[in-house]
Amino acid sequence: MEFLKPIMLWGALAVIIPILIHFWHQKKGKVIAWATTQWLLDKNQQQHRGLRLDNLLLLALRCLLLLVLSMLLSRPVMDFFQSDATRQNVHLVQADDYLTRNFRFELEEAARQGEKIYWISAAPEEASDILQPPGSGTFTPIQLQSSINQLERRGVLGPESELHLYLLNQQQLADVPFVQVPTPFQLHAVADSTRRPVQRYMVLPNNQKLYVNATNELTRTDKLPAGQRFHPEPILPEKITVLVAYQDKTQQQTVAAALAALMEVYGLKLVLEKEDEPGKAFDLVFTDKVPEKPISSTYYVVSNGGKQFDNENSAQSAYFNVHVWDEVLTPRSSEMVASGQLPERLGELLVKHFGLKENARSLSRQELNSLFIQEDSTGNSPESGPDTLKKGLLLLFILLIGTERYLALQKNA
Repeated sequence: MEFLKPIMLWGALAVIIPILIHFWHQKKGKVIAWATTQWLLDKNQQQHRGLRLDNLLLLALRCLLLLVLSMLLSRPVMDFFQSDATRQNVHLVQADDYLTRNFRFELEEAARQGEKIYWISAAPEEASDILQPPGSGTFTPIQLQSSINQLERRGVLGPESELHLYLLNQQQLADVPFVQVPTPFQLHAVADSTRRPVQRYMVLPNNQKLYVNATNELTRTDKLPAGQRFHPEPILPEKITVLVAYQDKTQQQTVAAALAALMEVYGLKLVLEKEDEPGKAFDLVFTDKVPEKPISSTYYVVSNGGKQFDNENSAQSAYFNVHVWDEVLTPRSSEMVASGQLPERLGELLVKHFGLKENARSLSRQELNSLFIQEDSTGNSPESGPDTLKKGLLLLFILLIGTERYLALQKNA
């Protein structure tokens, strides 16, 4: 049995409260002698020494109520029928030399036992040599989520699987609200304290370089400056496919014009399309319609005036790659458009999507644990399913309350 909120078990210490209250109510005042009282009560008087315990059943019920409540709040999970011995371990590893050296023993032991090891990439491939990570280019949390989703679709991750994630602990992981894992998992993270921030850059079609400079501005140049530390492998997109599909034609024209300005200023090669084709994947999608089934490798920008995920069939689990603007992108309704800031904001989204800016700050353990959630493809977390233990505790709690109230009223205690 495991507890999802073990800190709530400290609430069991509150069991001392009803005991103290019980002794307080049993405390007697000073006896004042009254003439002839001894003749009336002498027959029934008995000698009492030490502490008196009356209404022991009521006291035990109240203590048990607090213990059961602390158990409920700690959210116990029974996993007796999911034996660790029957689980198949799957290892998903970020392609990084420092990471693989740090977890070399664990990965080599997994390889000796015949467990599957995959590199995190756009198309996760099985690792043949854990000490030779492939040059996978940039790493993003969206790429991590895409790798997990693809392993689930391939059948590698199933109900009897346990996923082991090996990641560098870096600020970049917090670029998404959460990472959804469909099976039980263990997180193995290490922070490289010797690593300085490494700047990513993109090679444009005219061989110029696009990067974020020291003043946090998107810049293109023929030669990278010597004062910044750049990643040895640039981002080399042949073309960036963009879908601009709005029901509101004014928004469509506004966003298309902003993207055209972005291409002119920075020399980006964006292929703009206005019609969505079934089965076709885009790098970026600008729309005013919430996607029902977002593709994990696509970044969505939805501007629909606050009409967020109001459709029950929309894929809430893919919200990590959907950016929602609560305004309609027209000059009349958006200050961002009227002031000419829309191209700049779109450029910020490009920087985030392609990982052009990297922060070397590591996350705390609490931040890491809150980032990864276990949830299957249907959107059900393990604690949301039927659990006999939790239902039994809840029923017991209700019965105890009823019994305690009945006895308290009967004995006026």
